[in-house]
Amino acid sequence: MREPRWELNQESANHSNSVWDFKLDIVDIMRQAPEEERSIKAIRFDIIFTDLFGEEISRLEDVTYELTTKLDAGRSFIFSRLQEYIYTYNMNSDYALPVEKARRYAANNTLEVSTKTKAIVFANNEILK
Repeated sequence: MREPRWELNQESANHSNSVWDFKLDIVDIMRQAPEEERSIKAIRFDIIFTDLFGEEISRLEDVTYELTTKLDAGRSFIFSRLQEYIYTYNMNSDYALPVEKARRYAANNTLEVSTKTKAIVFANNEILK
């Protein structure tokens, strides 16, 4: 994933209750376990925001991404065009605190983004956690 960015979706009258879109480009999805024969159809992961020192700023947990094409064994999935992940949130909602904290930090600092896979759904609907 790359290019984290925020765009104002809906501005409130007092600017304190605005709705934002958090956007990330998904460049590719890679498999590192070629011995697994089952195809992957969905991935659950955390998006981790860190500073330049590698210290965690915040974490958006349990993001689910369903692949448009199943990812077969021994392959990586490189998108022919970037896939954009969009997370729309109200800046004052409790559920959005990690993303809003990252947005405020990124306004004045360099923000790094990484992911940690938590679960995989295979084509046969079995789940690996």
